[in-house]
Amino acid sequence: MLKIRAIGVFAAGLLALGVLGGCSNSDNTDASGDDQRGASDSGLAATSEVFPSQVFIDLDRAGSRIVAVGESGAIRVSDDNGSSWRVVSSGVNSTLTAVSFVSDQTGWAVGHDGTVLRTDSGGDTWESLQLDQQIDADQALMDVAFDSQGQGIIVGPNRFILTTLDGGENWTRERLAARSYGSDLTGVAILESGHQLIVTDGSDILSRSEWGDDWQVFREGFKPLLGVIGLGGSEALAFGAEGTVMHSPDGGVSWNSIKSASKVGYFGGRLLSDGSVILVGSEGIVARRAAGGEMFYPELDLPLGALTGVAEGENNRLLLAGIQGVGYGQDNQYWFHGVENGATGQLMARSLLGRVETSAVLQLAESGSRSYQWQESSGAVEWVEISLSAAGAADDVLTPAVFNGMGEFFQEIRSHSGLPLKELRSVWDDRYFSYLLLQGPYGYLQSYPMVPDKPEYSEAERPYLERRLKQAALLDSVVSSDYSTVTIFADVPSHVVAGRGRADQESIHEFLAGLTETPEESSRPFNVSGIETIRLEEVDHGPKVENGADSKEANEEQGANEPGDYLYVISRSQSYGCEKPRVLKLADSLAGYLKKEGAPGPVLSVADLAKLNQVSRKDENWKWYTTSGYRSYGNEVYRLWEQSYCPNPLAIVFGHRGDEEQSEALEGLLEKFGGQVGLDDTAEQLEMKTYRVLRSAI
Repeated sequence: MLKIRAIGVFAAGLLALGVLGGCSNSDNTDASGDDQRGASDSGLAATSEVFPSQVFIDLDRAGSRIVAVGESGAIRVSDDNGSSWRVVSSGVNSTLTAVSFVSDQTGWAVGHDGTVLRTDSGGDTWESLQLDQQIDADQALMDVAFDSQGQGIIVGPNRFILTTLDGGENWTRERLAARSYGSDLTGVAILESGHQLIVTDGSDILSRSEWGDDWQVFREGFKPLLGVIGLGGSEALAFGAEGTVMHSPDGGVSWNSIKSASKVGYFGGRLLSDGSVILVGSEGIVARRAAGGEMFYPELDLPLGALTGVAEGENNRLLLAGIQGVGYGQDNQYWFHGVENGATGQLMARSLLGRVETSAVLQLAESGSRSYQWQESSGAVEWVEISLSAAGAADDVLTPAVFNGMGEFFQEIRSHSGLPLKELRSVWDDRYFSYLLLQGPYGYLQSYPMVPDKPEYSEAERPYLERRLKQAALLDSVVSSDYSTVTIFADVPSHVVAGRGRADQESIHEFLAGLTETPEESSRPFNVSGIETIRLEEVDHGPKVENGADSKEANEEQGANEPGDYLYVISRSQSYGCEKPRVLKLADSLAGYLKKEGAPGPVLSVADLAKLNQVSRKDENWKWYTTSGYRSYGNEVYRLWEQSYCPNPLAIVFGHRGDEEQSEALEGLLEKFGGQVGLDDTAEQLEMKTYRVLRSAI
């Protein structure tokens, strides 16, 4: 049976999180025209089919319709040029990596776990082909291409090639001899001339002019290639890591390099109706080569996060797929479906992961595990938030003089010899606040400091800092979205939290009060505009209130001046003896179910973190946004999430402010989920802990 353990907790809290179902700069509607912005601010309405944390990997046109595919078997279709999207069932849970239409009705999609799907209804319904004799159950499929005669090719890792000459009625597995070229086949194209091309992670290009002929191999160099497209006739373009672009005028017999002003990885490309070519890839790159041009140049403004696919819609609109989900670009502006505060897709997961409350509640939730046995557990966590704002009315926190002055102030506080707080952190400290870029041949993640040590921050650097803040999803948590404040965070020592350091507590308050006093001779261009202490605590494990007052009276005594926020941590009741991929898939299914059925706020799953780190593994490539086959964690997971063998807890739900009844609704959802996936018959039972967070102004 499903075990629910509700624990009332008081402490100070979260900034209110908005609805997930909204959309920036455009209406967020499904195909039926229902406006999700009218939904309750509990997150997603029960009828909503928007999954803001999902990654979409490829998209293609089916007549005037756009069809996109992505992780967890997700398929979306748009009949209004990408302005709104409708969910279509794929019938599978495996990540879909590529989609290709040969007419406005017939199309193909492929993905992980040997998944091959076909539609003859323009993407409304899909049939899963059972090709067990040709495809191993764990084979990943990376790309698919068909010509107008029904001849098709599917490629994947381990030199996998599958071909059909009769529209998919019969398939043949081709065997490639072990050669020096890369074993992972990452892209395929069939040109108008009939030439067939395959690119590999080993920088090789395979080509042939007739079906059944041997493949001819061309070695590009040493940079992995990730995609190939036709340009009409026998012309082709291959692209990949570090800005690599290759052109062939003769069906792949010969190739020459094309210059690119950007050196990021290119993941997808498309020939446009005006003769120009668009390439998209890591860091949100959108690069264009004009018709007859000799070089690819980045567009003036770029979206956030990696882009994995691009198509041309009506009226020259670019349709995009990537870690923000599905969206479009037009006139140097970009909109993504399901955006709230500029974040969707994996950017939404990053924004929740970067919240200080996330690490605090995980510390409490796992305080009894082996990961935290070395820590002194008081059943509560406290920290301080110091808000800085510009002193001048015409300035904001990113004005160079203001920002540099704040940076010096941060360093002065951190180096204070008698500092009674622990672990000061803000944007000037890359140990805690860095931004991740998806780049390189395998889409590996690299962390960069938000503020480089040199040169000193100047007005010329501002656009890049703004982009880094957005890409790291730090707006509204570390820096306000209007750039009016920057927050410095500091932890309260555990013995003070436990009530065993009265003198130290007084020292902390005295120190914080002193920060608001500006020396008369000082001309610093910023103010300390606010200081708050925040306490997150399990009530029945926290220190007793000395006067015996109930929790309401205790909150008033502590100076909490706002209703508390609520967090819910859902865990496996058994935190050992698990198969990691299976548990991560359970977490992924749970998060998707909660978002779809109306969880009382945003959901952060350990599966989201698995996907963020999956792409950093050398033996996978950029299309592995999945929990399948996952074997290890990356640094971001180790820093915040459970560090033991099993990934536990499964998810955190960020609830409403001041709503104590939402736990009952969440319990009901968990009961239904447990019944659907059969948790009653396994050791993977779930338990839920409820936490409350309160703020107290200094």
